[in-house]
Amino acid sequence: MSRRVFVDTGAWIAVAVKVDSLHRRAALAMKKLISSRHLLVTSDFVLSETLTRIRYDAGHPSAISFLHTFDDAVMGGGITLVRIDDTIFTESRRIFEGYADQDFSFVDCTSFALAKSLGIDTAFAFDHHFSTMGFTVLPQA
Repeated sequence: MSRRVFVDTGAWIAVAVKVDSLHRRAALAMKKLISSRHLLVTSDFVLSETLTRIRYDAGHPSAISFLHTFDDAVMGGGITLVRIDDTIFTESRRIFEGYADQDFSFVDCTSFALAKSLGIDTAFAFDHHFSTMGFTVLPQA
């Protein structure tokens, strides 16, 4: 079985937006993940945040292009899109409420809860919060 990697908003944006300062690094990391047959996992909350940010940063056509490419990858089996259910939402609230010393977004908390529930310990992210929560973060510096 291939290894699963949770993909965070910042990684999707960096891959999709060519003028993003992390684009080159993200594109190379994504290419390595795909070529090594990792299964990419993300959530509907992350997708929502990603589409919004791409629209604001690069325009509506770029967001639509990303959405179509994303849908194709889901249909092809390269990406698994998981919807946040009540159980994950409740755990996300627990994390959000319990880490007053961190500036986790609520979407971050849904990502932590979901990935942990799926046994995923690696994240493709440019967000230090994943390492704070014990994930191995790719790409490594």
